Amino acid sequence: MKPPTSTLTSPTATQSITEGDVVVLSATAADSDGSVTSVDFLVDGLVVATSTVAPYSATWTPSASGSYVVTSKAYDDQGAPSLESSVTITVDAAQGGNEKPTVDVALSASTVDVGTVVTLSANAADADGTVDKVDFYVAGTLVGTVATAPYTLDYTTTSAGTLAVYAKATDNLGATTDSALASLVVNGLPTVATCRLMAYTKHKVSMYRIVQFTMKRAVRKWVWTTHVV
Repeated sequence: MKPPTSTLTSPTATQSITEGDVVVLSATAADSDGSVTSVDFLVDGLVVATSTVAPYSATWTPSASGSYVVTSKAYDDQGAPSLESSVTITVDAAQGGNEKPTVDVALSASTVDVGTVVTLSANAADADGTVDKVDFYVAGTLVGTVATAPYTLDYTTTSAGTLAVYAKATDNLGATTDSALASLVVNGLPTVATCRLMAYTKHKVSMYRIVQFTMKRAVRKWVWTTHVV
């Protein structure tokens, strides 16, 4: 049995990072005799995020300046770990003179099916100015921007996995703050089953009655539709 392999692709040692910035963590992973089940991202030896779906990525926000060791580590379907892939980064102190805005994020649901609309909400404020905008990120990708309160955005889930969600507030002088990460679990599409209930012949005309039913997890209700062909 061969262990999986993993290579950290972001961040890089030469990347410019300031405390409070959202740092994208990403890695490639493979397993020659099985499959990769997860990739852990560690900062100074502590797991800060786990990705279970390729492309393997997450985000991390350093709250203080200094030097950090960022690592990726993959696991295969037998539980075997890969060798660690690491990089040392330097986080610079934020510039003073303007107080950063504050922001948090909330989700209307934390576990949904693919295709479900989730409302992302943020509370944002600025003690010495005004909030210029709030950006919403899902899995490290900007999905929408709201310029005025209330800061809400409807996001339609498009892929399965555990997604990191956060909001970024920008004040009138350009200072930014990222919220803590919220986790959104997106399951695959619900199963659709089809069955033939009956077939009968009357006056030499063959008719089939087909009943289809779909289980919708979001409302926990059976929906029946009938087709005669």
